[in-house]
Amino acid sequence: MKLSDLRKEIDLLSQDEIYQLQYKQMEAYLPLFSKFIEEFLNRSNADEKKRERYRKPLPTLLEFMDSWYFQRIKYVKARRNEIENSISFIRNTALNKCVSDLRVAGVARNFASYLRGTMRICDQTYKLTHQQHCDLYVRSTFELAFVKELFPIDTTNLFYLYLEDFNPTQEEIDDFDRPQVMLNLLSKKYGFDKEVLQINKSFEDLWIKRDSIDKFVPDKIIWNQSIGSVSAQLHYGYQAAFHTS
Repeated sequence: MKLSDLRKEIDLLSQDEIYQLQYKQMEAYLPLFSKFIEEFLNRSNADEKKRERYRKPLPTLLEFMDSWYFQRIKYVKARRNEIENSISFIRNTALNKCVSDLRVAGVARNFASYLRGTMRICDQTYKLTHQQHCDLYVRSTFELAFVKELFPIDTTNLFYLYLEDFNPTQEEIDDFDRPQVMLNLLSKKYGFDKEVLQINKSFEDLWIKRDSIDKFVPDKIIWNQSIGSVSAQLHYGYQAAFHTS
């Protein structure tokens, strides 16, 4: 399934229907958020103040998200910032030496991107249009497929590799499908074809099984499997290229 194919399907739904699908995703993957927080707090030897700060938003996250979206309660930016701080914590800690050599580093950064994007649905300061909401759902579901398959590279950095290895102007691609095409091209060069096949399958499965998503429990191997600091290296390489361009 292409991203543009799902985009056509989701366009037939109302925004409230799209939101309900996103809520089910968040509900299924929220335990992973808690697991990341606990693992990274322990591995970074965080003090008690930090532990309390980053744990605090998790028990009420879904309740606030739902109430903000349906405007049952006033949108409180301070509460939203607490959630954002916890997301930033797992994304930034993934670059630290205590984590960066592990498979979990790339998974954490991709999951943080998914969480950050999905939380936009309840931001009352910038109300999404129907088109924007459709786009957000498709792209965030694609990001979630990377998490589900425990892909060890931050997808943000794949764009850097793509620009290095291919000439985007040479390919006539639907812009909406570009992330998928980019991934397929890179997989052939860097040898993660099997992983990409599974990611594309998971992307389709997340749509097919959208009404009954099982709670996600990752393989324990991601917490200790060393793959080298490839995700961190790509991140800093991308940053260096950006600032010197």
